[in-house]
Amino acid sequence: MNKTLTVIIPAYNEQENLPQALEDITRALEGLIDDYEIIVVDDGSKDRTAVIAQERARRDARFKVLSNDRNRGYGYSYQRGVKAAGKEFIGVYSGDNELHWESFRDLVKNIGQADIITQYSSNPQDRPWFRRLLSRMFTLLMNTLFGMKLKYFNGCFICRREILQALTIRSQGLTVHAECLVKLIKQGYSYFEIPFTHIPRSKGHSSALSLKSIKAVFAAVFLLYLDIYRRK
Repeated sequence: MNKTLTVIIPAYNEQENLPQALEDITRALEGLIDDYEIIVVDDGSKDRTAVIAQERARRDARFKVLSNDRNRGYGYSYQRGVKAAGKEFIGVYSGDNELHWESFRDLVKNIGQADIITQYSSNPQDRPWFRRLLSRMFTLLMNTLFGMKLKYFNGCFICRREILQALTIRSQGLTVHAECLVKLIKQGYSYFEIPFTHIPRSKGHSSALSLKSIKAVFAAVFLLYLDIYRRK
């Protein structure tokens, strides 16, 4: 595949999950993409996340590390990675390693099928019931508000670098993927959805279900609604 790819890995306090994530993303790209870079964005971690990423970067020049001065949120870290990206396409991989590496490989294989290659969960039953409920409610809300028919808004996706770098994004948190997808599709870019396999994180816990995170999601959706419809 004569494509070049930047993979962004936002990570916050993921010292126990990041080593395997770095191994898995390398395995996912092996024999598929020759020219790639992997940018780990450490979001002000208090553990050895940055150290682990820096050690890998010293051994492999394809790895780069950016460190935020403090914990600024997933969306901020993702956008920082987008700005630093230098390859033709940009994708994202989770620092908590909850995406099966073969699913990311499938994502890369489908580059060129549409402007945006995005993913939806093929095994939602493997997640806690409350997480599934929130996910379904969020998908229904987004499709209703923005007149869309996506199966999932928070999955990994890949698109061309210049498209993402030209996008104005407000979200500093977990809604950044959803905001990107809505704005890109509303601009007329085509998309193609493929399934991914979710694997439970082996260590630590997600902050996605905290009250603070849920409030931030609704605030971000409100701002996105204003961005989309205030222009009309």
